[in-house]
Amino acid sequence: DHWPSLCRMGEIHAASRRYPEAEEALRRAVAINPNSGLCLSRLAQVLLISEKAAEAEPFLSRAAELLPSDEGILFNLARLYETTGRLELALAVYQKYLAAAPASQRAATAHLKVARMLAETRQTAAAVENYRAFLRAQPGRVEVRAELGSLLMGASRYKEALAEYDMVLA
Repeated sequence: DHWPSLCRMGEIHAASRRYPEAEEALRRAVAINPNSGLCLSRLAQVLLISEKAAEAEPFLSRAAELLPSDEGILFNLARLYETTGRLELALAVYQKYLAAAPASQRAATAHLKVARMLAETRQTAAAVENYRAFLRAQPGRVEVRAELGSLLMGASRYKEALAEYDMVLA
């Protein structure tokens, strides 16, 4: 009944891709200490991997309350909202993630997700900023550059659109 050890065992099982054992150990740890943001987050990750998003959400939400600037928790919570069709919540949490971890490994991915959501809601200026942030990190992604060019063209920003398409063709 030592919750830190149970949490660590769950992490080890998860790293070894033994998800049922990881879930069991992490659930036991959380039952003992429901205020461990780390254990809550790990349990939510295992549940997400096991395609149990509905079960993962309360654990991930609570982890976000306990550790509000943890980049892994924020990214997973945003992905959860995105995959369950709650785009406004996803957008808000991705933006919070980017504020908390602007230089993280997943920041470029978050910028692209935010750019696409903003483009869908016709928030062109903010979408363009996020597309450009993504392309600074991954300049070789011509399909994303073409998306940006299309968005700029649709917004009658022709000079900028031409510049993007020139880079696509180059």
